[in-house]
Amino acid sequence: MLKSIFLLAVLCCSTLVHAQSYTSWFTGNTADVNTAHQSGLLLAGGGTDNEDAMRWFLQKAQGGDVVVIRASGSDGYNTFLFTELGITVHSVETLLIPSKAAAEDPYVAQQIRNAEALFIAGGDQYQYHQFWKDTPVEAAINYLLQTKKAVVGGTSAGMMILGKAYYTPSGSGITSAEAMANPYHPNMNLLGKKDFIVASFMYNTINDTHFDQRTRAGRLVTFLARMEKDWETNAQGIACNEHTAVAVDETGKARVFGSAANDIAYFLQTNGVYPNSAPEVCQTETSLKWQQGGKAIKVYKVLGTTTGANFFQLSDWRTGEGGSWENWTVSNNVLTKTATTEMPALPTGEIQVKQNGQNILTNNALSIGFSVVGQPAIPITFTITNTGEKPLMIQKPVSTLADFVVNASFINTTLPVEGSITFTVTYQPIQAQAHEGVINIPTDDPDENPFMLKLAGLALATPIETVWWKDKIRLYPNPVLDTLHVNLENLQGKKVKITLKNAQGKTIRTYKTFESLHLPVNDLSQGVYYLQLQTEKHKTVLTFVKY
Repeated sequence: MLKSIFLLAVLCCSTLVHAQSYTSWFTGNTADVNTAHQSGLLLAGGGTDNEDAMRWFLQKAQGGDVVVIRASGSDGYNTFLFTELGITVHSVETLLIPSKAAAEDPYVAQQIRNAEALFIAGGDQYQYHQFWKDTPVEAAINYLLQTKKAVVGGTSAGMMILGKAYYTPSGSGITSAEAMANPYHPNMNLLGKKDFIVASFMYNTINDTHFDQRTRAGRLVTFLARMEKDWETNAQGIACNEHTAVAVDETGKARVFGSAANDIAYFLQTNGVYPNSAPEVCQTETSLKWQQGGKAIKVYKVLGTTTGANFFQLSDWRTGEGGSWENWTVSNNVLTKTATTEMPALPTGEIQVKQNGQNILTNNALSIGFSVVGQPAIPITFTITNTGEKPLMIQKPVSTLADFVVNASFINTTLPVEGSITFTVTYQPIQAQAHEGVINIPTDDPDENPFMLKLAGLALATPIETVWWKDKIRLYPNPVLDTLHVNLENLQGKKVKITLKNAQGKTIRTYKTFESLHLPVNDLSQGVYYLQLQTEKHKTVLTFVKY
């Protein structure tokens, strides 16, 4: 208690360096505090921070702890957020997280989880993707959004990564002219889908910033075209000009803050249901053509105010106040904008399937590990969520392979928007071999019906030891495309023999190591594989899927 009283008197700590991987700048009380914080999402378009929007953000923390994360830069937000905006908070800590090693430091993840408000500073979203994705930092951000229900915001690059789709170029990024002239331009190759930050009301949404200032309308439309063409989904976009911010509350009401004539936010959506909404021409080395009778993209354009009075409703993507509708089309490398009073086509329900917090995409294989023939297996729980904009009708999942047994409490059901339901799959193999099957989930989702959950498992003839290895080893990502990370840090320096085998049990390569490994798998064909791991006294098998 005396320590806490002493720390309360210390309002500004000098720069602290915890180890060498990350840097912390702390202002305020270092003791953790819990407040009746509120959820929310702040999307800021870059440039000078909008103070009215930042006050909205701080008020959501209800006097709690504020954390700012970035991959470059310094502590410029500490004083601004702690004293200059007139909103009382318990503390402000800036964490510089410039590497994977920093993102895996337990202190960093814990401080993010303890926050009542998290702000992602501007910078380079490529670094955020490279340093933070598939790390405890990513998990901590999603914990705040999905479990703790704290407010999370971001400006410029920070806003870019808050969409469920995101663009993270390794260089300066693509221009509108380049994108419209060639939708598959080499600089368009880092368009991520629902595998990083998962925020409410983002659905199939991609964000863009510095919008009119850097003439980005053409490239954002091309992003939507790629999402439609490549992912066969209805795409949405939110764009902000500099000094403009969109503040989304727990109901999906997106209030627009600004103070100048060009402080505008844009809400874009493809008109209709895929495939009828898709671009007419979207292919490599060819100009984008997307007209759909002059109504390809519906855009609600909102001028920001100091009070955030003008808004757009993200719960239905149709209702708004203080804005106006436009139709946007593209042809011959020209983006055309036309005023309209016609509303967008009616929204749809969208299916999302998760297992243990991991998003699963239709047609992508998921490794569910191994089972022993003739022995009881543990059911695996899957969660179905409606991430669309209207109720989603679902039928009981059906397995195409008898080895994967489905158990569901429903035959036909309707999920409300953001509603969820679960079912289980039990891997009960008959023969000792690798198995690949499909769980079909029939729905009225127009672009994923049925949703195809592909499962891969390995059946063993005799049991192997598993308890000793629990929480000591981790494989990620799984499924994997290029490099499989084998984390052995919790084995305390024990020598491990690792044998990589295919589904038929043929040895592909062998390693002997005391340290974690980064295994290249880009030369492997798609399918299920397994690693046989053995120390002097213990052994186990772990499975993964190459896609």
